[in-house]
Amino acid sequence: MSSFVSNSKAEENKIEVAYSNDSFELWYLLHLQEVQNPMDRSVIEEKLKSHLTNYYHGKGIFDEIDKHYGQAVKRAKKLLENVDNNHIKPVDANPSTRIHILTEKLRGNKA
Repeated sequence: MSSFVSNSKAEENKIEVAYSNDSFELWYLLHLQEVQNPMDRSVIEEKLKSHLTNYYHGKGIFDEIDKHYGQAVKRAKKLLENVDNNHIKPVDANPSTRIHILTEKLRGNKA
């Protein structure tokens, strides 16, 4: 059995999947810049470091990126639209994320 659960299987079981491909940090990067091409997690981390001088210390990072939350949601939706339009499986969808759907629900907004 595959360790990958497809979105359709999750939907059949009324489970919403929140993933970020290639890494969770893609979600953070979308707050700070548009991403259109596949990128390795090490590249994502380097880009985050270039945007956030306190990346390693962590102080104030969430406050800093949260200022750009709306932009991150728009960018994440655009990535998912590309995935949907091209019928790309989530495991192959780099870059893509569904973290915005989770955060919108937690914030009480509609994704």
